[in-house]
Amino acid sequence: MLAGNKNLIGAYICLVGAPILVLLGVLEIGRDLAAPVAVGGTWDVAADLRTLSSAPCAAPAAADRQTVLEITQSGKYLAVALDGMRGLGRLEDAALTAAELRPAGGGACGSGAAPVYLHAAIEGSPDHDRMAGTIGIKDCSACAAVPFRATRRRPAKVAP
Repeated sequence: MLAGNKNLIGAYICLVGAPILVLLGVLEIGRDLAAPVAVGGTWDVAADLRTLSSAPCAAPAAADRQTVLEITQSGKYLAVALDGMRGLGRLEDAALTAAELRPAGGGACGSGAAPVYLHAAIEGSPDHDRMAGTIGIKDCSACAAVPFRATRRRPAKVAP
């Protein structure tokens, strides 16, 4: 019976103790990791984008109405929608970059047309609810980038 107890204790140490030690090691290694700033949501953009209207890819954003930026976030990777344009982006520290925004469905943007880019810095308020940056036409030296500011919309509160 004594030999059976030794085997049982050895099995317990291997099957319970070893995973706990691995878990503690993983937690120690990840101690300095930090989650990226949360930027997902709907943003109201303040900018005069009419100067971009000559570019086929920017036509949806250049309409004379309130421009809305919608961001879906998964870690540092972003799906960005600026009015009728869509694209992917990245978040590095507090800098947001969406490199190739094109109209949804590709309608107004021909195969040779340059897409729209968006670069922004998330401002350091406690809620990270403001950003400022530029929107421009990629690879167009004659096209001036347009500065913008954006404010995140607060979600509507649901009554109990």
